[in-house]
Amino acid sequence: RCGCPHRTYMTTITQPSPEANALQQAAAVAAVAEIRRVRMSNASFECASLKRSSGSRAKSTFQLDVTQEFGVIGATVHASTEFVLSLPPPKGSKELGPARVTGRFEIDYEIGHGKESPRLTDDAVSAFARINSIYNAWPFWREFVDSAVGRMGLPRLTLPLLTAPLAADLAGFGEKPGKRPASSAGRRRTK
Repeated sequence: RCGCPHRTYMTTITQPSPEANALQQAAAVAAVAEIRRVRMSNASFECASLKRSSGSRAKSTFQLDVTQEFGVIGATVHASTEFVLSLPPPKGSKELGPARVTGRFEIDYEIGHGKESPRLTDDAVSAFARINSIYNAWPFWREFVDSAVGRMGLPRLTLPLLTAPLAADLAGFGEKPGKRPASSAGRRRTK
Protein backbone atom coordinates (compact mmCIF):
# COMPACT_ATOMS: atom_id res chain seq x y z
CA ARG A 1 0.00 0.00 0.00
CA CYS A 2 1.08 3.52 -0.72
CA GLY A 3 -0.33 4.99 2.48
CA CYS A 4 -3.06 7.03 0.76
CA PRO A 5 -6.68 6.21 1.46
CA HIS A 6 -8.12 3.71 -0.99
CA ARG A 7 -11.71 3.59 -1.99
CA THR A 8 -13.46 0.66 -3.45
CA TYR A 9 -16.01 1.42 -6.13
CA MET A 10 -18.63 -1.03 -7.21
CA THR A 11 -20.28 -0.69 -10.56
CA THR A 12 -23.45 -2.49 -11.39
CA ILE A 13 -24.08 -3.12 -15.04
CA THR A 14 -27.68 -3.82 -15.81
CA GLN A 15 -29.25 -5.01 -18.99
CA PRO A 16 -31.99 -2.77 -20.38
CA SER A 17 -35.48 -4.02 -19.60
CA PRO A 18 -37.45 -5.61 -22.45
CA GLU A 19 -39.66 -2.51 -22.44
CA ALA A 20 -36.70 -0.11 -22.70
CA ASN A 21 -35.10 -2.20 -25.45
CA ALA A 22 -38.37 -2.28 -27.43
CA LEU A 23 -38.80 1.48 -27.02
CA GLN A 24 -35.25 2.06 -28.32
CA GLN A 25 -35.86 -0.19 -31.32
CA ALA A 26 -39.22 1.48 -32.05
CA ALA A 27 -37.61 4.93 -31.77
CA ALA A 28 -34.97 4.00 -34.37
CA VAL A 29 -37.70 3.12 -36.87
CA ALA A 30 -39.90 6.10 -35.87
CA ALA A 31 -37.04 8.45 -36.79
CA VAL A 32 -37.43 7.44 -40.45
CA ALA A 33 -41.18 6.68 -40.54
CA GLU A 34 -44.24 8.71 -41.46
CA ILE A 35 -47.90 7.97 -40.91
CA ARG A 36 -49.63 7.72 -44.28
CA ARG A 37 -53.13 6.75 -43.16
CA VAL A 38 -55.17 6.16 -40.02
CA ARG A 39 -58.69 4.85 -40.27
CA MET A 40 -61.21 3.19 -38.01
CA SER A 41 -62.20 0.01 -39.82
CA ASN A 42 -64.64 -1.41 -37.28
CA ALA A 43 -66.47 -0.03 -34.28
CA SER A 44 -69.24 -1.18 -31.98
CA PHE A 45 -70.64 -0.59 -28.54
CA GLU A 46 -73.25 -2.36 -26.47
CA CYS A 47 -74.77 -2.12 -23.03
CA ALA A 48 -76.91 -4.67 -21.21
CA SER A 49 -79.28 -1.94 -20.04
CA LEU A 50 -80.59 1.10 -21.86
CA LYS A 51 -81.63 2.99 -18.72
CA ARG A 52 -79.95 6.36 -18.49
CA SER A 53 -77.76 7.57 -15.67
CA SER A 54 -76.67 11.08 -14.84
CA GLY A 55 -73.97 9.94 -12.42
CA SER A 56 -70.29 9.67 -13.00
CA ARG A 57 -67.79 6.88 -12.51
CA ALA A 58 -65.52 8.36 -9.86
CA LYS A 59 -62.92 5.62 -10.01
CA SER A 60 -63.86 3.54 -13.00
CA THR A 61 -62.50 0.08 -13.37
CA PHE A 62 -62.32 -1.49 -16.77
CA GLN A 63 -60.65 -4.24 -18.69
CA LEU A 64 -58.82 -3.40 -21.88
CA ASP A 65 -57.90 -6.12 -24.36
CA VAL A 66 -55.62 -5.34 -27.30
CA THR A 67 -55.23 -7.50 -30.42
CA GLN A 68 -52.69 -6.61 -33.08
CA GLU A 69 -51.66 -7.68 -36.56
CA PHE A 70 -49.05 -6.13 -38.79
CA GLY A 71 -47.29 -6.77 -42.04
CA VAL A 72 -44.57 -5.19 -44.16
CA ILE A 73 -44.78 -4.76 -47.92
CA GLY A 74 -41.81 -2.95 -49.38
CA ALA A 75 -41.37 0.27 -47.39
CA THR A 76 -44.92 0.19 -45.99
CA VAL A 77 -45.82 -1.17 -42.57
CA HIS A 78 -49.53 -1.90 -42.21
CA ALA A 79 -50.64 -2.26 -38.59
CA SER A 80 -54.06 -3.18 -37.30
CA THR A 81 -54.90 -2.68 -33.63
CA GLU A 82 -58.19 -3.64 -32.02
CA PHE A 83 -59.16 -2.37 -28.59
CA VAL A 84 -61.95 -3.99 -26.56
CA LEU A 85 -63.01 -2.13 -23.44
CA SER A 86 -65.23 -3.98 -20.95
CA LEU A 87 -66.95 -2.01 -18.21
CA PRO A 88 -68.64 -3.78 -15.32
CA PRO A 89 -71.90 -2.31 -14.03
CA PRO A 90 -71.35 0.38 -11.39
CA LYS A 91 -71.43 -1.04 -7.85
CA GLY A 92 -74.91 -1.23 -6.44
CA SER A 93 -76.54 -0.16 -9.70
CA LYS A 94 -79.80 -1.85 -10.60
CA GLU A 95 -80.22 0.27 -13.72
CA LEU A 96 -76.92 -0.12 -15.54
CA GLY A 97 -75.53 -3.37 -16.85
CA PRO A 98 -72.07 -4.23 -18.18
CA ALA A 99 -70.92 -2.42 -21.30
CA ARG A 100 -68.45 -3.17 -24.07
CA VAL A 101 -66.81 -0.83 -26.60
CA THR A 102 -64.77 -2.17 -29.53
CA GLY A 103 -62.72 -0.30 -32.11
CA ARG A 104 -60.27 -1.48 -34.77
CA PHE A 105 -57.80 0.97 -36.29
CA GLU A 106 -55.74 0.44 -39.44
CA ILE A 107 -52.54 2.49 -39.71
CA ASP A 108 -50.12 2.61 -42.63
CA TYR A 109 -46.58 3.83 -42.08
CA GLU A 110 -44.01 4.54 -44.75
CA ILE A 111 -40.46 3.78 -43.69
CA GLY A 112 -37.57 5.84 -45.01
CA HIS A 113 -39.54 8.00 -47.45
CA GLY A 114 -37.01 10.55 -48.67
CA LYS A 115 -34.75 9.96 -45.68
CA GLU A 116 -31.51 8.11 -45.25
CA SER A 117 -32.76 4.88 -43.72
CA PRO A 118 -30.48 2.92 -41.41
CA ARG A 119 -30.50 -0.84 -41.70
CA LEU A 120 -33.49 -1.87 -39.62
CA THR A 121 -33.89 -5.29 -38.06
CA ASP A 122 -37.11 -7.28 -38.15
CA ASP A 123 -37.27 -6.96 -34.36
CA ALA A 124 -37.04 -3.17 -34.59
CA VAL A 125 -39.82 -2.99 -37.20
CA SER A 126 -41.95 -5.37 -35.10
CA ALA A 127 -41.44 -3.26 -31.95
CA PHE A 128 -42.27 -0.12 -33.93
CA ALA A 129 -45.47 -1.57 -35.41
CA ARG A 130 -46.68 -2.98 -32.11
CA ILE A 131 -45.93 0.07 -29.95
CA ASN A 132 -46.64 2.87 -32.40
CA SER A 133 -49.92 1.45 -33.67
CA ILE A 134 -51.26 1.56 -30.10
CA TYR A 135 -49.72 4.96 -29.41
CA ASN A 136 -50.94 6.54 -32.67
CA ALA A 137 -54.46 5.04 -32.49
CA TRP A 138 -54.97 5.93 -28.80
CA PRO A 139 -56.27 9.53 -29.28
CA PHE A 140 -58.88 8.28 -31.76
CA TRP A 141 -59.77 5.40 -29.40
CA ARG A 142 -60.12 7.75 -26.40
CA GLU A 143 -62.49 10.01 -28.34
CA PHE A 144 -64.56 7.05 -29.54
CA VAL A 145 -64.86 5.59 -26.01
CA ASP A 146 -65.92 8.95 -24.62
CA SER A 147 -68.56 9.33 -27.33
CA ALA A 148 -69.81 5.71 -27.20
CA VAL A 149 -70.13 5.62 -23.41
CA GLY A 150 -72.09 8.88 -23.51
CA ARG A 151 -74.36 7.60 -26.29
CA MET A 152 -75.14 4.50 -24.21
CA GLY A 153 -76.28 6.77 -21.40
CA LEU A 154 -73.57 5.52 -19.06
CA PRO A 155 -71.59 7.66 -16.64
CA ARG A 156 -68.78 9.46 -18.41
CA LEU A 157 -65.46 7.65 -18.78
CA THR A 158 -62.31 9.37 -20.01
CA LEU A 159 -59.43 7.03 -20.71
CA PRO A 160 -56.05 8.18 -19.38
CA LEU A 161 -53.41 9.78 -21.55
CA LEU A 162 -51.09 7.17 -22.98
CA THR A 163 -47.35 7.27 -22.38
CA ALA A 164 -44.80 5.45 -24.52
CA PRO A 165 -43.93 3.01 -21.68
CA LEU A 166 -47.62 2.15 -21.22
CA ALA A 167 -47.98 1.64 -24.99
CA ALA A 168 -45.00 -0.73 -24.82
CA ASP A 169 -46.63 -2.54 -21.90
CA LEU A 170 -49.94 -2.89 -23.78
CA ALA A 171 -47.95 -4.20 -26.76
CA GLY A 172 -46.55 -6.94 -24.54
CA PHE A 173 -43.07 -5.57 -23.82
CA GLY A 174 -43.58 -4.83 -20.13
CA GLU A 175 -41.32 -6.43 -17.55
CA LYS A 176 -44.26 -7.98 -15.75
CA PRO A 177 -46.82 -9.33 -18.22
CA GLY A 178 -50.36 -8.37 -17.32
CA LYS A 179 -49.27 -5.38 -15.19
CA ARG A 180 -51.62 -2.49 -15.89
CA PRO A 181 -52.53 0.84 -14.31
CA ALA A 182 -54.65 0.56 -11.17
CA SER A 183 -57.75 1.58 -13.11
CA SER A 184 -57.53 -1.20 -15.65
CA ALA A 185 -56.61 -4.76 -16.37
CA GLY A 186 -55.77 -6.18 -19.74
CA ARG A 187 -54.69 -8.91 -22.07
CA ARG A 188 -52.86 -8.70 -25.36
CA ARG A 189 -52.70 -10.91 -28.42
CA THR A 190 -50.50 -10.39 -31.45
CA LYS A 191 -51.02 -12.23 -34.68
